[in-house]
Amino acid sequence: MAVRRYVECGEAAAGSSENEALETARKIVGTVQELNVNPYQRLAAALRLSRTAKQVRQIGDFDLLLDAHPADIYLLRVLTELLHKLDEHDEFLVVTNLRFWRDNSSPGGFVAEAASYLAAQQAAIGRGMRLCRIFLLSPEDI
Repeated sequence: MAVRRYVECGEAAAGSSENEALETARKIVGTVQELNVNPYQRLAAALRLSRTAKQVRQIGDFDLLLDAHPADIYLLRVLTELLHKLDEHDEFLVVTNLRFWRDNSSPGGFVAEAASYLAAQQAAIGRGMRLCRIFLLSPEDI
């Protein structure tokens, strides 16, 4: 309801219902309102909307820094944010392979992100989150 009211106030302030950004915001509000069943969908949406709200504020301040990371680093960042919210009511199921961890073991961004991801995972386990990690092994891995 608060998001809808925010969008409606923005429309009134803009004086035009043809504002493309407001039309996009209306669509997002409609989609978010449909996320009533799965708490993980709501959590993931809240994380993404929080980041989007920050970027919109930055656009207004003429100060937008675009985070453009490779897919593996981006995935770890999103999962790290998610892990900060999990506790004894949650179970985190992970399917991975050794290649993902080996191919990305060179120094630099991935190693730092992996360390943050694993630290957030350990903290979530400390809060009672249950973790099940399944490794898919290829014949070369055995």
